[in-house]
Amino acid sequence: MDLEYLSGLWQQDDGGNRYSIAADDLHESIRRSAHRLERRIRWRDWRELACLVLFGGVFFYTAFITMPKKLDTHWLEHWDWIFLGVCCWGLGGVFMRERRGAHKFLPRISDDVRTTLEKQSDSLRHQIKLMNRVGVWYILPFLVPWTLVVVRSFPTSWQWPYFVAGLCTFGLIILWNRWYAGYRLTPRLQANEQLLKEVS
Repeated sequence: MDLEYLSGLWQQDDGGNRYSIAADDLHESIRRSAHRLERRIRWRDWRELACLVLFGGVFFYTAFITMPKKLDTHWLEHWDWIFLGVCCWGLGGVFMRERRGAHKFLPRISDDVRTTLEKQSDSLRHQIKLMNRVGVWYILPFLVPWTLVVVRSFPTSWQWPYFVAGLCTFGLIILWNRWYAGYRLTPRLQANEQLLKEVS
């Protein structure tokens, strides 16, 4: 049973036996839901972290090895690639911080129904906020060094195609995150809040 279904049961209930059955099932259902959400977030965070570390390594290798060898220049002249690598690893640190703080949203065995629901709501609000602001904390740090790399390291004839491709990619990331927050997480939060009112 998901949160929306349980919320519907409680709203329809008239205080009879079905109310008691729903209450008995509620706690375990919320705990399972919280752990499923945490597994999904954990997989996303580790996936993003692995990609950022990998791409950061590629950008550093380009700055220190590939470009100096190809153009016979000093690696300091390719500081734009270094900047891009630093941004990747810096964002990786953000995902590490998220992993370290994730435990506070997980319900404990000793938590009652209300505490479990409150932790679930806090987790959902946090994820909705992150996804709605992904353009600020995730895309913007990429946009500046990416623009510098395109302007300084690519032929003039290729600059606009690469720049436009980057903007389209960043735009799709923002739109997808806002869609997921609005149409997947927000209804779940609303159902959670409704259940909180019912158990008050």
